[in-house]
Amino acid sequence: MSMLVLIAATLKAFTVLPYVQIDFVHYFRLAQCDAKCAEK
Repeated sequence: MSMLVLIAATLKAFTVLPYVQIDFVHYFRLAQCDAKCAEK
């Protein structure tokens, strides 16, 4: 499940390429949070 979340976050990041360099860590942290929420 967490891999799907990471893939979705990556695709979401690529849809806003100009902002990826700024927000990549933010997207990654969101993906980790979603993964933790999904596990519970």
